[in-house]
Amino acid sequence: MDNVYTFELNDSSIDEISELILTHCYAKKCDKKSALRIRLSVEEILLCWRDNGFHDYKINIIFKRKILTDFIEIELIGKKCNPLDIDNSDDDYSRRILESLNIIPQYRYSSDTNIIEFRIPKKRPGQLQQLFAVIILALLFGFLGKIFLPVNVIDSLMSNIVTPISDTFYSLLGCVAGPMIFLSVAWGIYGIGDSKTFSLIGRHLMLDFFLVTVIATIGTLIFLPIMGPISGFGKNISGQIGSIIEMILAIIPSNIVEPFETGNTLQIIFMGIIVGVALLFLGDMTAMIAKAIGQINSLIVFLMKFISKLVPYVVFLVIVSLVWSDSFEIFSQMWKFLVMLIAAYFVVIFLSVTATGVRLKTNIFLLFKKNIDALIVAFVTASSAATFAVNTEICSKRFGIKSNITNFGIPLGMIINKPCTAIYNMLIVLYFAWQKGLTVDLAWILTMLFSVALISISTPPIPGGGAAAYALLFTQAGIPIEMLSVVLAIDMITDFFVTSAEMFCLPLSLLNSASKIGMVNRDILESTNW
Repeated sequence: MDNVYTFELNDSSIDEISELILTHCYAKKCDKKSALRIRLSVEEILLCWRDNGFHDYKINIIFKRKILTDFIEIELIGKKCNPLDIDNSDDDYSRRILESLNIIPQYRYSSDTNIIEFRIPKKRPGQLQQLFAVIILALLFGFLGKIFLPVNVIDSLMSNIVTPISDTFYSLLGCVAGPMIFLSVAWGIYGIGDSKTFSLIGRHLMLDFFLVTVIATIGTLIFLPIMGPISGFGKNISGQIGSIIEMILAIIPSNIVEPFETGNTLQIIFMGIIVGVALLFLGDMTAMIAKAIGQINSLIVFLMKFISKLVPYVVFLVIVSLVWSDSFEIFSQMWKFLVMLIAAYFVVIFLSVTATGVRLKTNIFLLFKKNIDALIVAFVTASSAATFAVNTEICSKRFGIKSNITNFGIPLGMIINKPCTAIYNMLIVLYFAWQKGLTVDLAWILTMLFSVALISISTPPIPGGGAAAYALLFTQAGIPIEMLSVVLAIDMITDFFVTSAEMFCLPLSLLNSASKIGMVNRDILESTNW
């Protein structure tokens, strides 16, 4: 049952409401930093309404719980007044990104009521602790079961419980993965094009981020010789040219349903682009359709967050099944992949800061020192959302990037600037293609380069988004879907490296883009005091 508290909006009630919300956050086991952030945000919202003609209006504070998640709603009946957009900013696209990441609260206006909604984040065990707990429990259960359980019991558990549950998870993931990418692309194009902020500057940033991701994807091919001989590479070149042409023509599906049935990544993204561009050009004529797509996109994002909560349990079952089937050595063979991945990220970090320093004629070590906080925060939390505040500070106060570029570029970059994600995805595909002896010819490589680059950019930074991307890539590459479980297991480790390298590169990418259009304060950039 919802708890509702009613106040009149004035100075004393603002203090009372702030204390009430802080106490409630602590009672719901919210961490101190998030609780204080919510309290300060509530104070700013209430002060904004007070200063915009709503003094002594009734305010409802509602504490509610929806599907195991706690929320705080603030209601104000009256004319529309969005305190999150009171500076008349037209940057709706950036705001939507930040709302989806729970970095800022969500605003809506319904039935003559202004509604602000906060999600209360709970204290959770760190991802590294969770990883160790899952692995230790799975190994303990697996080896004890192998010692004490009869073979027929293990076979029965495998065939009747472990395998069906794993297959159901893969089916659920595959069911949502295609629509997630399609809606993300279509809604992203419509949202960007509809934003007034997305003018020449926005297009310039988007192109730079896209090119960085594509170059990183292509650069991953340097690891091909290290992996060892790959079946089919370099053979029958003339036949492969025909396959490449066929691949390009096959991007256009024969019907609307086919891409989602077959999991054809390129066709799904192609359809998303076409629908997004059509909505953009038709404008108000398709406003209802665009709204419906946005709502369905929110539904898919919610479903992916739910699916992501199942990943640790699936990883547990996978490790147990590998122990029981004497296949656990597959993890011991992953060392080559992990070495290549870590080496790639050191190279990316080095090249990013060096190229930026050389291009801008700035001290490379100074750039690294100014940007190191993004790397540390991202590595500790494995969360891109957690680095939003520090990346904003780095860009504006340490690099001297103008605020309008920073406020738009950081959220946009969190979506599109994915060089490290692309490297990781391409390495996964190449590694398992080598492991499984797949035929890797020129046509296959070009197909995967396109798929990886586009999937990396199209996948929203939400829980479960990566798992859905792997499912699509494995289907496109012809890799057995069972290998997805192995990737999900190691992903709990590699996510620290991927996120930290990506968030380190983002401010540098934004700095390069801003410098091209003269939006960088050189005095701040070269200052040793920050």
